[in-house]
Amino acid sequence: MQGVKMADNLLGKLSKKKVLLTFHSQADLDAVASACALSFYLPSSAIFMQDNMNAESRKFVEKMNVKVGRIEEANFADFDFVLLLDCNSKALAPFLANRPISLIIDHHSLHSDSFSALQTVNIPSASSTCEILYSLIPQSKLDAKIALCLLAGIISDTANMRSAGAETFATLSFLLKKSHLSYSQMFSFIHLPTDISQRYEMMRAMKGVEFERKGNFIIATSTVNSFESHVASTLVHAGADIAFVAHRGKKELRISARVSELAKGKIDLAEIMRETAQKIGGSGGGHPYAAGLDAPCPQRAQEALGICRELALKRV
Repeated sequence: MQGVKMADNLLGKLSKKKVLLTFHSQADLDAVASACALSFYLPSSAIFMQDNMNAESRKFVEKMNVKVGRIEEANFADFDFVLLLDCNSKALAPFLANRPISLIIDHHSLHSDSFSALQTVNIPSASSTCEILYSLIPQSKLDAKIALCLLAGIISDTANMRSAGAETFATLSFLLKKSHLSYSQMFSFIHLPTDISQRYEMMRAMKGVEFERKGNFIIATSTVNSFESHVASTLVHAGADIAFVAHRGKKELRISARVSELAKGKIDLAEIMRETAQKIGGSGGGHPYAAGLDAPCPQRAQEALGICRELALKRV
């Protein structure tokens, strides 16, 4: 907790500093909402994305009326501090690879290519980066807008609280009171109906699923053009205990991995992603129950899925 206390002190000193806020590539709602929360807490800050935000995050930024720039257009000389959120991997924040980082706040396990920063708060046991921020932002400064942002990241990264523990539920209760919203109102605020392209990709992935049974466990793999994390979660909901889904881009391979409730505690996906990434020259990590990897070798998608499957079979 010493790192949290030091970061708490540092955040308190940043209110009059110019702070560049950024997060990982292909940003999800926890990453974006944590940046939004800090942008309200730090009035002289600005948010920049590495490349893209998912649809949920884009809609959230629009509703919160927050400006997000592109990091390649940022003038780093204009800022006193660089703060990286929800990320510790150089592969997932390539524009920071050769730049000094003042502070990293993240809840993912350390990647094999982790950044070095002046200070780092890394708590893999936390449900989300937004939950870590809840412990860093003084409650006297935690207004309705900041509470709404933290709620959005927590609810999203816990799959609507399905993977939340008792401490996270206590945090949720406090933040709901601060936001003056009910849980159903908060859920409606961040929820997006699944669009046709996402549903189509999900059905296409189902058609190409390969699966294998070992004892009471089913391991499934598939390849998609997009929405790999959503498809991996869908395969688990459909009956797989462990799912690996690859996205094969023009220059990049991404794999998302998810486990069922039955397999939680029996397999560490972050460990499998790191080991697979090392074998194919990429970067991997995340959480025991939800993890991913990135590698500059889309042509090795099937090989990488095979490695994931073999590593999972050895562990169940």
